[in-house]
Amino acid sequence: RTTPMHPQSNGQVERLNRTLVEMIAKIVDTQQEDWDEKLPWVLLAYRASEHSATGFSPASLVLGRDVTLPLQLQTGLTPDAGSTTQYGQHLRHQLREVHEAARQHLEKAF
Repeated sequence: RTTPMHPQSNGQVERLNRTLVEMIAKIVDTQQEDWDEKLPWVLLAYRASEHSATGFSPASLVLGRDVTLPLQLQTGLTPDAGSTTQYGQHLRHQLREVHEAARQHLEKAF
């Protein structure tokens, strides 16, 4: 259903769905029986990838940082968050900057 004040959101949702279907189609088996096992990995890849309209990954817009990927956990190359207070201050600052930059990118894209 389209919201009255924001009808273009339907197109954005359709684009997301098409992207996810394309990503799943590339990694499922030939009988398409394991798509439900692959879906979390597809979502992780999507959320960690930079979006062309915003210039940021969906995860960084929500979390204020990039997600820690499985390879980073395996190799021990995870970022050090510091103290809780430092992390909170950094997160607040980072989210403000990222949201402002994403808003500017979106204005240019539409």
